[in-house]
Amino acid sequence: TDKCGETVIYDDLQTHLRDICLHRYLPCELNCGQQVQRKYYQNHLQNQCENRLLLCPHRCIDSSLPACPNPSNPQIRQLLEELQMNDDEIIPNYRFIPAGKLTSHMKYECDHRPVRCQQCHNEVTVPYCQLTFHQKEDCRYRIVQCRNDRCMKQLPFHEREYHETVSIRF
Repeated sequence: TDKCGETVIYDDLQTHLRDICLHRYLPCELNCGQQVQRKYYQNHLQNQCENRLLLCPHRCIDSSLPACPNPSNPQIRQLLEELQMNDDEIIPNYRFIPAGKLTSHMKYECDHRPVRCQQCHNEVTVPYCQLTFHQKEDCRYRIVQCRNDRCMKQLPFHEREYHETVSIRF
């Protein structure tokens, strides 16, 4: 044919063009809108298509989905195989994101994205979903009240022990 340079018997030309020719353009099955030559098609689906699904690197969970022991989506199945998960393992409801949206997801949407605690002057990085707990329960700069009966002072947690020791003397 003119497109690929292959010599094909006329009776086989339609079959060649439809099913075999590596130079034929195919629409992407993931609906990204691209037309891709057959010879590059698998690479496009696995490495280039903006609609291919990728596992969030932070392993965030999609709570709207049940844990799934045998996902039917072949893309998800392949990703889980890459994680070396056995068929008998319960597969968590990990969130899979289209490749074209992964950067935005990781920066603005992912509940497990790392964030710095402003309260402790960016000393600590925690997953976004744990930030409130950290600020209320773990942060050494969280504001607490002195436990001495006569003192109602509010102060950072990391200063409380010293303050309480000193205030008892007076």
